[in-house]
Amino acid sequence: MDEREFLLFRLHGPMASWGGIAAGELRPSEDHPGRSTILGLLAAALGIERGEQARHTALSRQLAMAVVVESAGVLMEDFHTTQTPDGTRGRDLGTRSNELAYRKLNTILSRRQYYCDAWVTVALWDRGEQLVALPELVQALNHPKWTLYLGRKSCPPGAPLEPRIEMAATLLEALKRTKFASDEWALATERRSGVNVYWDTRTDEDVLGFDTSKRVTAMRRDEPVHRQRWQFTHRQEAMTTLSRTTLKE
Repeated sequence: MDEREFLLFRLHGPMASWGGIAAGELRPSEDHPGRSTILGLLAAALGIERGEQARHTALSRQLAMAVVVESAGVLMEDFHTTQTPDGTRGRDLGTRSNELAYRKLNTILSRRQYYCDAWVTVALWDRGEQLVALPELVQALNHPKWTLYLGRKSCPPGAPLEPRIEMAATLLEALKRTKFASDEWALATERRSGVNVYWDTRTDEDVLGFDTSKRVTAMRRDEPVHRQRWQFTHRQEAMTTLSRTTLKE
Protein backbone atom coordinates (compact mmCIF):
# COMPACT_ATOMS: atom_id res chain seq x y z
CA MET A 1 0.00 0.00 0.00
CA ASP A 2 1.31 3.46 -0.89
CA GLU A 3 2.25 5.78 1.94
CA ARG A 4 0.38 9.00 2.55
CA GLU A 5 0.81 12.07 4.73
CA PHE A 6 -0.74 12.03 8.19
CA LEU A 7 -0.78 15.19 10.29
CA LEU A 8 -0.73 14.41 14.01
CA PHE A 9 -0.93 16.78 16.97
CA ARG A 10 -1.80 16.57 20.63
CA LEU A 11 -4.38 18.46 22.69
CA HIS A 12 -3.99 18.87 26.44
CA GLY A 13 -5.33 21.39 28.92
CA PRO A 14 -6.17 21.91 32.57
CA MET A 15 -9.78 22.06 31.34
CA ALA A 16 -11.44 21.16 28.03
CA SER A 17 -15.09 21.19 26.98
CA TRP A 18 -15.95 19.02 23.97
CA GLY A 19 -19.51 20.28 23.56
CA GLY A 20 -22.41 17.87 23.27
CA ILE A 21 -26.03 18.61 22.40
CA ALA A 22 -27.29 21.24 24.85
CA ALA A 23 -30.91 21.12 25.98
CA GLY A 24 -32.16 23.21 28.87
CA GLU A 25 -29.74 24.51 31.46
CA LEU A 26 -27.07 21.77 31.10
CA ARG A 27 -24.19 22.37 28.65
CA PRO A 28 -22.64 18.89 28.51
CA SER A 29 -19.21 17.80 27.30
CA GLU A 30 -18.34 14.63 25.41
CA ASP A 31 -15.18 12.83 26.55
CA HIS A 32 -13.36 13.61 23.28
CA PRO A 33 -13.45 16.40 20.68
CA GLY A 34 -15.86 16.09 17.77
CA ARG A 35 -15.31 16.88 14.11
CA SER A 36 -16.65 20.43 14.35
CA THR A 37 -14.33 21.18 17.29
CA ILE A 38 -11.22 20.10 15.40
CA LEU A 39 -12.25 21.89 12.19
CA GLY A 40 -12.96 25.04 14.21
CA LEU A 41 -9.54 24.88 15.85
CA LEU A 42 -7.87 24.51 12.43
CA ALA A 43 -9.90 27.40 11.02
CA ALA A 44 -8.80 29.61 13.93
CA ALA A 45 -5.16 28.65 13.33
CA LEU A 46 -5.51 29.52 9.63
CA GLY A 47 -7.42 32.75 10.31
CA ILE A 48 -10.60 31.73 8.46
CA GLU A 49 -13.43 34.12 9.35
CA ARG A 50 -16.73 32.61 10.47
CA GLY A 51 -18.45 34.19 7.46
CA GLU A 52 -16.09 32.57 4.93
CA GLN A 53 -18.39 29.61 4.42
CA ALA A 54 -16.76 28.40 1.19
CA ARG A 55 -13.40 27.98 2.94
CA HIS A 56 -14.99 26.18 5.90
CA THR A 57 -16.76 23.81 3.51
CA ALA A 58 -13.59 23.16 1.53
CA LEU A 59 -11.60 22.41 4.71
CA SER A 60 -14.26 19.96 5.89
CA ARG A 61 -14.37 18.19 2.51
CA GLN A 62 -10.59 17.93 2.40
CA LEU A 63 -9.89 16.34 5.79
CA ALA A 64 -10.56 12.95 7.28
CA MET A 65 -9.72 12.58 10.94
CA ALA A 66 -9.36 10.23 13.86
CA VAL A 67 -9.10 10.98 17.57
CA VAL A 68 -7.08 8.92 20.04
CA VAL A 69 -8.02 9.47 23.69
CA GLU A 70 -4.89 8.93 25.75
CA SER A 71 -6.76 10.07 28.85
CA ALA A 72 -10.28 11.51 28.96
CA GLY A 73 -9.50 13.32 32.20
CA VAL A 74 -11.76 13.97 35.17
CA LEU A 75 -15.30 15.28 34.63
CA MET A 76 -16.09 18.58 36.35
CA GLU A 77 -19.24 20.68 36.38
CA ASP A 78 -19.69 24.33 37.33
CA PHE A 79 -22.67 26.63 37.78
CA HIS A 80 -23.21 29.90 35.89
CA THR A 81 -25.51 32.87 36.30
CA THR A 82 -25.53 35.23 33.30
CA GLN A 83 -27.30 38.53 32.75
CA THR A 84 -28.99 38.71 29.34
CA PRO A 85 -31.14 41.32 27.56
CA ASP A 86 -34.86 40.73 27.95
CA GLY A 87 -36.84 39.97 24.80
CA THR A 88 -34.27 40.53 22.05
CA ARG A 89 -31.93 37.75 23.28
CA GLY A 90 -29.06 39.98 22.15
CA ARG A 91 -29.72 39.63 18.43
CA ASP A 92 -29.50 43.37 17.75
CA LEU A 93 -26.73 44.12 20.26
CA GLY A 94 -23.18 44.05 18.96
CA THR A 95 -21.13 43.90 22.17
CA ARG A 96 -21.35 42.59 25.72
CA SER A 97 -21.27 46.17 27.05
CA ASN A 98 -24.34 46.95 24.92
CA GLU A 99 -26.10 43.91 26.36
CA LEU A 100 -25.41 45.00 29.94
CA ALA A 101 -26.59 48.55 29.15
CA TYR A 102 -29.93 47.25 27.84
CA ARG A 103 -33.00 48.74 29.55
CA LYS A 104 -34.13 45.45 31.04
CA LEU A 105 -32.03 42.45 32.01
CA ASN A 106 -32.91 38.88 32.89
CA THR A 107 -30.75 36.23 34.53
CA ILE A 108 -30.30 32.77 33.05
CA LEU A 109 -28.85 29.80 34.91
CA SER A 110 -26.71 27.06 33.41
CA ARG A 111 -24.44 24.16 34.38
CA ARG A 112 -21.38 23.52 32.23
CA GLN A 113 -19.25 20.40 32.03
CA TYR A 114 -15.49 20.18 31.51
CA TYR A 115 -12.86 17.46 31.49
CA CYS A 116 -9.76 18.24 33.54
CA ASP A 117 -6.28 17.09 32.47
CA ALA A 118 -7.39 15.39 29.24
CA TRP A 119 -4.82 14.12 26.70
CA VAL A 120 -5.95 13.61 23.10
CA THR A 121 -4.05 12.90 19.90
CA VAL A 122 -5.64 14.05 16.62
CA ALA A 123 -4.74 12.55 13.24
CA LEU A 124 -5.69 14.17 9.91
CA TRP A 125 -5.26 13.10 6.30
CA ASP A 126 -6.50 14.29 2.92
CA ARG A 127 -9.61 12.75 1.39
CA GLY A 128 -10.21 15.19 -1.46
CA GLU A 129 -8.96 18.31 -3.18
CA GLN A 130 -6.82 20.52 -1.00
CA LEU A 131 -7.72 23.88 0.42
CA VAL A 132 -4.41 23.89 2.27
CA ALA A 133 -1.46 21.47 2.24
CA LEU A 134 -0.87 19.56 5.48
CA PRO A 135 2.59 21.13 6.03
CA GLU A 136 0.86 24.53 5.92
CA LEU A 137 -1.49 23.33 8.66
CA VAL A 138 1.55 22.38 10.74
CA GLN A 139 2.85 25.93 10.33
CA ALA A 140 -0.54 27.38 11.26
CA LEU A 141 -0.83 25.24 14.40
CA ASN A 142 2.65 26.30 15.48
CA HIS A 143 1.91 29.97 14.75
CA PRO A 144 -1.90 30.36 14.86
CA LYS A 145 -3.59 33.46 13.49
CA TRP A 146 -5.99 33.53 16.45
CA THR A 147 -5.82 32.13 19.95
CA LEU A 148 -6.59 28.41 20.12
CA TYR A 149 -8.75 26.90 22.84
CA LEU A 150 -10.17 23.51 23.76
CA GLY A 151 -13.88 23.93 23.18
CA ARG A 152 -14.37 27.12 25.22
CA LYS A 153 -12.40 30.37 25.42
CA SER A 154 -11.77 29.66 29.10
CA CYS A 155 -9.91 26.44 28.13
CA PRO A 156 -6.53 27.28 26.55
CA PRO A 157 -4.10 24.48 25.67
CA GLY A 158 -1.85 23.55 28.57
CA ALA A 159 1.03 22.30 26.40
CA PRO A 160 2.34 22.83 22.83
CA LEU A 161 0.35 20.98 20.17
CA GLU A 162 3.56 19.53 18.66
CA PRO A 163 2.13 19.08 15.12
CA ARG A 164 4.13 16.95 12.71
CA ILE A 165 3.77 15.04 9.45
CA GLU A 166 4.27 11.27 9.34
CA MET A 167 4.52 9.31 6.11
CA ALA A 168 2.79 5.94 6.56
CA ALA A 169 0.55 3.48 4.75
CA THR A 170 -1.99 3.38 7.59
CA LEU A 171 -3.14 5.40 10.56
CA LEU A 172 -1.84 2.71 12.92
CA GLU A 173 1.65 2.94 11.42
CA ALA A 174 1.58 6.72 11.75
CA LEU A 175 0.56 6.47 15.41
CA LYS A 176 3.37 3.99 16.10
CA ARG A 177 5.97 6.25 14.49
CA THR A 178 4.88 9.46 16.22
CA LYS A 179 6.75 10.46 19.36
CA PHE A 180 5.72 13.57 21.25
CA ALA A 181 7.88 15.40 23.76
CA SER A 182 4.91 15.20 26.15
CA ASP A 183 4.59 11.37 25.96
CA GLU A 184 6.04 10.69 29.39
CA TRP A 185 3.95 13.43 30.98
CA ALA A 186 0.77 12.17 29.29
CA LEU A 187 1.31 8.53 30.27
CA ALA A 188 1.90 9.51 33.88
CA THR A 189 -1.73 10.68 34.12
CA GLU A 190 -3.32 7.48 32.73
CA ARG A 191 -2.92 3.91 33.96
CA ARG A 192 -5.24 2.12 31.55
CA SER A 193 -3.72 -0.56 29.33
CA GLY A 194 -5.52 0.68 26.21
CA VAL A 195 -6.62 3.83 24.39
CA ASN A 196 -9.91 4.55 22.64
CA VAL A 197 -9.71 5.46 18.95
CA TYR A 198 -12.63 7.26 17.23
CA TRP A 199 -13.12 7.69 13.48
CA ASP A 200 -15.87 8.45 10.97
CA THR A 201 -17.60 5.33 9.59
CA ARG A 202 -17.23 6.76 6.07
CA THR A 203 -13.47 6.20 6.35
CA ASP A 204 -11.91 3.58 4.08
CA GLU A 205 -10.89 0.91 6.59
CA ASP A 206 -7.72 0.11 4.60
CA VAL A 207 -6.44 3.50 5.77
CA LEU A 208 -6.88 2.56 9.45
CA GLY A 209 -4.67 -0.53 9.60
CA PHE A 210 -6.19 -2.07 12.74
CA ASP A 211 -8.92 -4.59 13.50
CA THR A 212 -12.35 -2.92 13.48
CA SER A 213 -14.45 -6.04 14.05
CA LYS A 214 -15.13 -5.08 17.68
CA ARG A 215 -16.01 -1.48 16.97
CA VAL A 216 -19.06 0.24 18.39
CA THR A 217 -20.84 3.12 16.66
CA ALA A 218 -22.77 6.16 17.80
CA MET A 219 -24.34 9.23 16.20
CA ARG A 220 -22.83 12.66 16.83
CA ARG A 221 -24.27 15.97 15.72
CA ASP A 222 -20.93 17.57 14.92
CA GLU A 223 -20.70 17.74 11.12
CA PRO A 224 -20.59 21.47 10.25
CA VAL A 225 -23.24 22.64 7.79
CA HIS A 226 -23.01 26.43 8.14
CA ARG A 227 -20.60 28.13 10.55
CA GLN A 228 -22.18 31.57 10.55
CA ARG A 229 -25.66 30.19 11.26
CA TRP A 230 -24.16 27.66 13.72
CA GLN A 231 -25.80 24.68 12.00
CA PHE A 232 -24.60 21.08 12.29
CA THR A 233 -25.84 17.70 11.15
CA HIS A 234 -25.39 14.08 12.25
CA ARG A 235 -22.60 11.71 11.33
CA GLN A 236 -21.84 8.18 12.48
CA GLU A 237 -18.71 7.70 14.55
CA ALA A 238 -16.99 4.38 15.27
CA MET A 239 -14.81 3.51 18.26
CA THR A 240 -12.49 0.67 19.24
CA THR A 241 -9.86 0.18 21.92
CA LEU A 242 -6.22 -0.43 21.02
CA SER A 243 -3.75 -1.79 23.54
CA ARG A 244 -0.75 0.35 24.34
CA THR A 245 1.35 -2.68 23.40
CA THR A 246 -0.10 -2.57 19.87
CA LEU A 247 0.89 1.07 19.55
CA LYS A 248 4.46 0.32 20.63
CA GLU A 249 5.10 -2.73 18.41
